[in-house]
Amino acid sequence: MLFFLASFITLFLTEMREFLNLPPEIAYIRPVFLHMLMVGWITQIILGVSIWMFPIRGRQNPRGRESWQWGAFVLLNVGLLLRVVSEPMIALHRDFPWTLLIILSAVLQWAAVCLYVADIWSRVKGRSEK
Repeated sequence: MLFFLASFITLFLTEMREFLNLPPEIAYIRPVFLHMLMVGWITQIILGVSIWMFPIRGRQNPRGRESWQWGAFVLLNVGLLLRVVSEPMIALHRDFPWTLLIILSAVLQWAAVCLYVADIWSRVKGRSEK
């Protein structure tokens, strides 16, 4: 919910920049609107619902490896937060290697997806083989 709210606040600020008399640099946060909406909100809903709705593994561990799911959640969110901070800073302060943080952001988000797939795969694969 926080990324959903943050994405629309970002959109509002960039669209209302002139009306609210905000500095022109506020336009640099515009690209992160879609990242917060699509990764922070939509993707996390899809992952959460799939973890809940996919076939259970068994009585002892019905939803899979919870530590892997939390790991994916943390990696995805840390990666997204790095992106939210570093992407506007690339345009504002070119003297710092912000692109390295963008790369780290992408690696963390990729690792989150890999961890999610590794956890959910047996629930999908196991169901189709029966």
